[in-house]
Amino acid sequence: MKKIVLIVLISCVLGIFKTSAQQHIHPDKAAIKGVLQQQVFAWNQRNIEGFMKYYWNSPDLRFISKKGITYGWEQIKNNYLKSYPTDTSMGSLSFEINSIDLLSKTDALVVGAWKIKKDNSETGGYFTLHFKKIKKVWFIVMDHTS
Repeated sequence: MKKIVLIVLISCVLGIFKTSAQQHIHPDKAAIKGVLQQQVFAWNQRNIEGFMKYYWNSPDLRFISKKGITYGWEQIKNNYLKSYPTDTSMGSLSFEINSIDLLSKTDALVVGAWKIKKDNSETGGYFTLHFKKIKKVWFIVMDHTS
């Protein structure tokens, strides 16, 4: 009986350590999550400039979709403005993050889903984002959205 109690006690203690370890999030993952939350906030405030703030402001930025590959921060911003010309057309954005994988100290890969809810409709898809840490700030350098 004492062995059973000891085994249960050890299992509980190990379970507590596992739970607390799972609750810890790496600071870079937290920062990337924060970037995505800021993007959602900016979008839902009808602020495409704010949404674009965490895209790398470079002609080498890439956005990949079913329409092909678009290069450059300015062109990608213009595409957003063209596709969502009014507050109503922007709807309400939400992200669901499936994974954030740190590839190195300066590179990360994020996989998730996006949704835009409008009055009586909803659209959405999936994305893969390549983040790069530039001057201590995480920026999206490639966005593959479907």
